[in-house]
Amino acid sequence: MKGDVYFTAHIKPIFIYPLVRLIYMGRIKSILIKKASRQLLDGDHPFTESFDYDKRLLRGKMPSKSTGNKIAGYIARLVKMRKIEKIKQDKKDFALLTSSSPQSSAVV
Repeated sequence: MKGDVYFTAHIKPIFIYPLVRLIYMGRIKSILIKKASRQLLDGDHPFTESFDYDKRLLRGKMPSKSTGNKIAGYIARLVKMRKIEKIKQDKKDFALLTSSSPQSSAVV
């Protein structure tokens, strides 16, 4: 129905007016998880987009298994986002290079 909103324990619904649809937000990470992830990512560790690989790299270095999993997941997400941003920037740079090339004009 149009006005119904269903709530669950861990997902916060957002009502988008013109679409009459609910969009659910993902889980919110704590500041501790974000800071630790960024510090580890800026270090010399070979993190990838794979959560499982990152989880194995962090095994034994974190205070708890759940904290290590959260950090590994956030690191995988950051690596993916940085890769996408790099691809977008490369496309933008390529478009600027191709559009700014001098066009040959015939002088008669």
